[in-house]
Amino acid sequence: VITPDWSDGFDRDDAPLLRCYRHALEMARNMGLKKIAFPPLGTGRRNAYPPDRAARLAIAGIMDRMAADIEDVRIVCPDDRTYRAFHMRLEKYESGG
Repeated sequence: VITPDWSDGFDRDDAPLLRCYRHALEMARNMGLKKIAFPPLGTGRRNAYPPDRAARLAIAGIMDRMAADIEDVRIVCPDDRTYRAFHMRLEKYESGG
């Protein structure tokens, strides 16, 4: 997946990363995959999204395209900072926030 750069923080920059997750889930479903794992897209380079923002977009993009035929989606975080951001965002999502 080719991910966009995050530059100035305006909401208009969120849509491309959100589309990356949505498109990947759609492709997985079209391929008949039951499980999929992602790195935290858009977080590992110089013009990277901040982990908190990337986590919010990842969870939203995945949940937007989640279907009953996909059993397991994982985000494989490369470091503690990214893991904490994704873990906190998932807890917030699960609590309805």
